[in-house]
Amino acid sequence: MQTPRRRLAFTLIELLVVIAIIAILIGLLLPAVQKVREAAARAKCQNNLKQIGIAAHLHHEDNGRLPANKVHPAWTGSWSPYPVTKGSWNYHILPYIEQGNLHRTLQNTAADMTPSSFPGGTPAVATFRCASDDWPASSPVCNYVGNLGPHCMYQDCSFRPYDSYCTGSSVGLSYAKGLDFGDTAQPSQIRGLFSRFGAQISFKMISDGLSNTLMIGESVPSQNDHIRGNWLDWNSHRAHGTTIIPINYLTDKQY
Repeated sequence: MQTPRRRLAFTLIELLVVIAIIAILIGLLLPAVQKVREAAARAKCQNNLKQIGIAAHLHHEDNGRLPANKVHPAWTGSWSPYPVTKGSWNYHILPYIEQGNLHRTLQNTAADMTPSSFPGGTPAVATFRCASDDWPASSPVCNYVGNLGPHCMYQDCSFRPYDSYCTGSSVGLSYAKGLDFGDTAQPSQIRGLFSRFGAQISFKMISDGLSNTLMIGESVPSQNDHIRGNWLDWNSHRAHGTTIIPINYLTDKQY
């Protein structure tokens, strides 16, 4: 009698079945992996907000005021002479987010502090970036903007019908119309916690209480072309934003 030969390989059908099973398992696994990845990114973004908030508090403890955009000379209500930049509020919290060396490196004696002042360019700072943002990680943008309050943004920045809130009395609220973009160095004329021209805003001015007041919010470059530049700049690449437009409201313009 002839001894049967041992089979040394899978049949094609068996191989296809194994591949199909593996594909099904991968299909079941990928959504779970994506959820875990997004949860991790969300946690990282929340931690960034926490660290920036702590840094702002520490800055206030040391200086008696919240960090602010610094301009020189001080804003006088006129663009002549054009105020030069001494860095955004992001720059002034660097020592409080373990970036003291970068803060010292970026210090200069020139009248204007711009990215061109530094041969290496403005570096990306991990604490300033949300992991969920699909903008290039190497780009020196900041996903976090300071609360300017309900100040009107002229042209396309306020978006109807929300621009009606530029003047609170028109919608039954108590405040009068604020200055466009918060263009003032007078803290009494700023309704939020940050300003474009370095108004000295302190915690004692927050009458609604710290726990009831928004300090920092998240913004993404794909929906906000004003933050696509670099976190160092105080002006054209906005370090703050109006609260007139509802949170998470996607406008029809990237402005």
